Amino acid sequence: MMTGKKVLITGATGFIGGRLAEKLILYHGANVRVLVRNFARASRIARFNVEMLGGSITDADIVDEAVAGCDTVFHCAHDFMGKNAQQNLDGARTLADACLRHGIRRFVHVSTISVYEPLSDGDVDESTPPKSTSWTYPVNKLAIENLFLQYWEKYGLPVAVIQPTIVYGPFGGYWTNNQVTMMRAFRLALPIGGLCNPVYVDDVVDSLILAAQREGVVGERFLISGAESITWREFFGAYERMLGIEFVAPMKTEEIKQIENTTMRNNGLTSNLKLLRRDPRRVAHRLKRWKPVNKLYKLAQSSMGKNFARPVSKALPAPLYVPEEQLLALYGARASVKIDKARRLLGYEPAFDLDRGMSLTAQYVKWANL
Repeated sequence: MMTGKKVLITGATGFIGGRLAEKLILYHGANVRVLVRNFARASRIARFNVEMLGGSITDADIVDEAVAGCDTVFHCAHDFMGKNAQQNLDGARTLADACLRHGIRRFVHVSTISVYEPLSDGDVDESTPPKSTSWTYPVNKLAIENLFLQYWEKYGLPVAVIQPTIVYGPFGGYWTNNQVTMMRAFRLALPIGGLCNPVYVDDVVDSLILAAQREGVVGERFLISGAESITWREFFGAYERMLGIEFVAPMKTEEIKQIENTTMRNNGLTSNLKLLRRDPRRVAHRLKRWKPVNKLYKLAQSSMGKNFARPVSKALPAPLYVPEEQLLALYGARASVKIDKARRLLGYEPAFDLDRGMSLTAQYVKWANL
């Protein structure tokens, strides 16, 4: 039971951490404290009676203050910019040290399925060995996982590691917000036959809360996914029906690589599309602030009025987006994630299939005017 327990959440202004804070307050009666780096992003959780401490996870004094008096710590924070990989690792160590000093009862770390990338075809479970890769995100997340588990083995840090798969749902940055924005602007060159392992955000949050309460889970990793694997075509198809658009251009992997080699690299679009994929709205806002574009934008806005945001012609084909290497490997892999361990030790059972999860996501997309 979490009722009345003091818990700390790092990354509570983000997708998973924000929903975790909501559920702990609304359904579990927890006393929630959050460590906030940027208060401009805290509006979602500010409507609750939460204790907010401002500061960075790398600041030992602030982290010590945040952990003091807590029963449970949920570590959801991660800076996704590659240049801050060392900062993520340093922050993890600072947090682990503080948790040991204050003798917390349970530490739950949010990791990712990406630690197993590039995924191999076939079943994937917690016994699957991580591969050697130069991709920054999985390397960084695996290093943090290993750090926490070493702290368990050497010093007794009571940590459980949760490895979510493809997490979507309301306020979801990569697989919802950015996905919808991309789908309205591009078509995707998608490898035929690749498998997707989606999981609705509430299922992930429930697994975190289970990991904070169950016995026999310390020192363990848990993959968290939906009840079954589907194809990426089915996953994107749910968004296509939601938005009333066509997004997927199914192709063989060899065809996609040929397109990338002959066009994308030659004309310098690859780096620009990577940035657009990561944060398309920020790119758009930056362009609007550029004086030549800003003048045209204001002129068009004043002359077209309400029709300004509408497409000029639905007949114009959307440009083709070719995924970069890491994403292409993910889309092409025929990997099926197994959640037997989470079912057995955590008592985890997914409550949301794709239809139910996407139905709720559609309501959010409409509300957020994405």
